[in-house]
Formats: sequence, C-alpha cells, structure tokens
Amino acid sequence: MSTCTFTHHLRTAACMLLAALWLAGCEATGGRQVAVAVSAINYTEEELNGFLFINPETNAPAGGPGLHPYEGGGTMCCYELPQRWRPGIRVKLRYDWWNGSLDARDYQFLEVELPRYEGEPTMLWALFYPDGEVEVLASAVDSGHPQWAGRERGWPVPSQAYRLKMWERDMEELRDGEETFRRAAEHRTEEQLREAWALDERFNREILSGFSGPLDPAYAEHEKTQFIEAAERMRERRRQLETRRP
Repeated sequence: MSTCTFTHHLRTAACMLLAALWLAGCEATGGRQVAVAVSAINYTEEELNGFLFINPETNAPAGGPGLHPYEGGGTMCCYELPQRWRPGIRVKLRYDWWNGSLDARDYQFLEVELPRYEGEPTMLWALFYPDGEVEVLASAVDSGHPQWAGRERGWPVPSQAYRLKMWERDMEELRDGEETFRRAAEHRTEEQLREAWALDERFNREILSGFSGPLDPAYAEHEKTQFIEAAERMRERRRQLETRRP
C-alpha cells in the first residue's frame, strides 16, 4: 500500500471516528430533535382565547385554538424538542383570555425552562390553573395517566358555582326562546308571512300545496301553529332542565 493510500484511509477513519463521537455527543445531550404536538388544559372558569408556543431560538410557532372553561384539547402540530431531556431547554408561550372582543386582544407572555421529561415526548402542554399559575411541560402521556407530571392530575372538573352559572344561563335562554315563539305566534305581519312563504318555497315546497299564497288565512294559521309548537318544545326542555339543577 502506498503512503498516499495509507494516509487517505487514515484520514477517512479519523473523520468517521469524529463523526461517531459527534453523533454520540448529540444523543447524550438530547441533540436529536423530534416533532411533538401542542395542546392545553384550561382548569379555570375563564375562556382561553388562544395559545401559541414559540421557539426562543428559531421563533418557530406552534399553537392551538381557544378553550372553553374546564376544557382540555386544542391539539395542533408541531413543535420541535430534543428527543431526550437536557438542562436549558427553553420554551416561550403566548396566550390570552377572552375579553369580549377580537380587536383588542391582551396577550401575555411566559418563557420557561422545561422540567425534566422521561423518554421521548409526544406532546407539549400549556396548563392554566385557577390561581393564575401557568405550567408548561412535555410528556408522552396525558393528564389521566399515572405518570403525568403536571400539578393537577386528571381532566378539569367544573366547579359547583360554574355549573350553576351555566344552568341559569341555559334556563334563561329557554325562557327567552319560549317567549319569543309565543309572541311570534300571536302576531305575524304581512311582510313576515311573505318572508316565511319565500323560505318555504326554497326548503319546504311540499307543505305549500294546500295554500293559495302567503296571505291565505290558512297559511297564517299554519305559521301560528308552528310557533306554538316551538314554544312548547322550549317549555318542555326547560321543565327537564329544572330537574337537573346542580
């Protein structure tokens, strides 16, 4: 073997050894990246308008839609994390609460170092608690799993006060709906009858065969009956809901 050939093989072997050592070092420090989904859990009685994870190093975003009170979900893809945990993994979170308008969103920001996670993560979580704390963690399991590392175990359970609040809201909506239908049954203007007739011509033409037109008294009576029946359905739903008061 010539000196040049020997030198070439020696350099190749050295490069391969260095590459192997570099890859081993990357694995040891969690250097291999994996794509994880992002999700959130809202343990509060406030409505989360939206959340967005941002990689502080690359500014790559990954976010989810809003969440209702006491709701988990909003799973979206994707955010990159080291396959294995190492110290110093930082994550930035942007979120806001529903304030009644999409035009004046009050974003809040949080940057944290991810706590230790075991094994390869599959999800990056944002966890919102009633006391104002926001927890960020990566995991291969969800909040119902015995190995869940979050502050709270299990999915959110609505408070008694919140369930009563929602029950009262639903009762009021049913009462208002019943009253609206009864008022409509009592008086229908010619314009309203013509509008109803036009809708029936588009979607329920078969029911018009027995009427001469929108101002036919029989058609007006038909409309009245429809509204009375709708009001009765609202009343029955309200009666059923009354038995389920929290």
